Amino acid sequence: MIKKILMKQDIWKDAFFYGASILCAMLFTRIYLRITWGAGVGRHLLSELTSFTHDSPHQYRILIPFLARVIKTVIPVDLIYIYAFLTTIFTFLLLISYREYLFCFFPRDIAYNYSFLLLYPLFWNYCALNQIYLPSDIPAILFFVLGLIFIFKENWRLYYLFYLISTLNRDTSLFLIFAFLFTKFAKLKKKELFFHASFQLMIWVSIKYLLAKLFIRGVTPVSYQLKENITYLLSLLKFNSFTFSALLSFGFSFGLIWLLIPFSWKTQPDYFKKLLFVLIPFYCFVFLFGTLGEVRIYNELIPILLAPATYSIYNLLSFRLGKEEGAKKA
Repeated sequence: MIKKILMKQDIWKDAFFYGASILCAMLFTRIYLRITWGAGVGRHLLSELTSFTHDSPHQYRILIPFLARVIKTVIPVDLIYIYAFLTTIFTFLLLISYREYLFCFFPRDIAYNYSFLLLYPLFWNYCALNQIYLPSDIPAILFFVLGLIFIFKENWRLYYLFYLISTLNRDTSLFLIFAFLFTKFAKLKKKELFFHASFQLMIWVSIKYLLAKLFIRGVTPVSYQLKENITYLLSLLKFNSFTFSALLSFGFSFGLIWLLIPFSWKTQPDYFKKLLFVLIPFYCFVFLFGTLGEVRIYNELIPILLAPATYSIYNLLSFRLGKEEGAKKA
């Protein structure tokens, strides 16, 4: 009897969560696309990406344009509506996946509620501080979260499935290898660690090579940004209006959630602490191949920073509630 009641409560809780998640996904997509598409992204870019003819490294991120192409074949509607639909779906799935990630470290009731905190850095990095839309961005966060879940659970079959899909979506799936190495270095035998790391790298290189050969001939596979980033950093020393706006954008990326991490550092799960080491290779790669001032590209860092920040919020609120309850009892 009690089990049935609990099952009914879980069903209603799930129904509310899924309903709230789809509404939040729709709201986020509407704001995100209104800002980015209003800033200049048009049908021409989406058409080139979908037809595999865009002349930049972005074309190698083939997954979402391929899905859009399939949908366009079945349902002949404007590509803008297709990409809006896909962005909504992937945002919805991201909220669900982030909840599953929190289930690994938090009580279930807490994970249900705190999973919506994901919307905060999403709004900051993709709406408040961004004017660029690329279809692979939101799915990249989804696949990275799934990768973190399966690394933690050591479910290698599902991990490799989504790692492969993630690599088709965006080359930053490479950072899952670093996440794997930093979190499993002391837990797996060295032979097993080497096998998994080398196998992941082989998958990544193979997919990038095949994409270059089969789909997008003539497109530059890598964009080197070292010189531009050095110029960008030097320009910050001039202390003008650009310096202020750049520092504001960079400093407020992720909505300052990283400031919360130290508050519960001693009790943070080791998994969260070890994942923070991914920031080192991530920023090194961004310095070489990305654009430092473009916060949109910091996709994979959102779950890495948000989860320990969430843990700090949970601990701080639990401590405060505990003190209030103690005061009432006294």
